[in-house]
Amino acid sequence: MNRPDVKLYFKKLEFHDGINYTIRLQVFCRYYEIPQFVLEHEHDSSCTNFGGLNKAMELAYPGFTNDKFYMNSYVTCLGFHT
Repeated sequence: MNRPDVKLYFKKLEFHDGINYTIRLQVFCRYYEIPQFVLEHEHDSSCTNFGGLNKAMELAYPGFTNDKFYMNSYVTCLGFHT
């Protein structure tokens, strides 16, 4: 199978065995609609709830705030297995 080169960059290189997720500002589900099972498998243990995820998003995306604009932003939830 031909696969394009895909590179993901992480601010915090923390992964657990099994399924991991990473949340990125992109184009699929709305931020506030991220399912709980995705947060439970977030690769960064400090991001398994919206409070921790909000802090990480503020560091990764300068200008990100916990306001209506960003809560309605579309994000991509990428699942991967380690």
